[in-house]
Amino acid sequence: MRSIEKLFHGVLGVKDAEGYLVPARFTREQMESVSYNPFFVERTRCQASVTLELFTEATELSFSYKFFMRSGVKSTFEVYTDGFLTHLVGDDTVPDEGVLSFAFKEGKKRIEIYIPSYSEIGIKDFFANGTYRALPKRKTKVLFFGDSITQGGGSKRSAQTYVNVVKRALGLEIVNLGIGGYYFEKNLVTKIPFSPDKIVVSLGTNQHSMEEGESKRRIREFFEALHALYGDKSTLVILPAYCGNPDIENKPEKYKRIKRLILEAAGRYPNIKTVSAYEMIPHLADYYMDDLVHPNALGMELYGNNLVKTIKKIGF
Repeated sequence: MRSIEKLFHGVLGVKDAEGYLVPARFTREQMESVSYNPFFVERTRCQASVTLELFTEATELSFSYKFFMRSGVKSTFEVYTDGFLTHLVGDDTVPDEGVLSFAFKEGKKRIEIYIPSYSEIGIKDFFANGTYRALPKRKTKVLFFGDSITQGGGSKRSAQTYVNVVKRALGLEIVNLGIGGYYFEKNLVTKIPFSPDKIVVSLGTNQHSMEEGESKRRIREFFEALHALYGDKSTLVILPAYCGNPDIENKPEKYKRIKRLILEAAGRYPNIKTVSAYEMIPHLADYYMDDLVHPNALGMELYGNNLVKTIKKIGF
């Protein structure tokens, strides 16, 4: 069974559970660092941006799966063949345990299978009716820190998040450390078995209710820890998007304050470039969930495509 472990991308480790391989995108140390909040622990168990990737001439692939945890947020199993979406299965349409099978045309092909972003799933009995080999890890490695928008909340599509749109467009090897509900917190900035060439930070959406002094300290300490661990590695900071939520008084002004604090802290480091998600998603409800904070699948796709253009423009 361990022979399929090399097919996983976007993981920091793989554990055995009841005969299944369960990929993890956080280390045990990182998960323990958020143990004060069960909601964060649940989100760290979720498998955002985790894929199985291979080259094959097979016309059929299948595997057994088991849900060890469902968070309640809808997502999908998605299959890309040579860069094009060819299969999609809603995770709310399948039982907790079963087999998924996918058919393909004849010929050589590159397959990427996306695991649902908001569940913990084990895989076993991977089958192909032809030879296959693992897709090598890509040359450029990028580490993403973020909250629910980075994890993929809102999209309800595992492959259709801004992180994964950017990954495919730029040919990146990534690890997605997005945690729904999270904020700037230095505890996640620890040594991991993934050495990034570049780092993306997209936090701040969940800090509107913090006192300014507390928020300022958390942001400053995060960047201090990032610099201590990764030095002058090229870093892109994405200022949070905002469409509008009438449920929180003065939220636009609070978002402006958070952006100012992030710019002040990030501005101390010459290796950090900043861009604004506010400029990449239309300020229209059609591109957001009902909360007007999380981009939906359409908003995520546009966000990812615009971020790709921005990355190329600024030379990140």
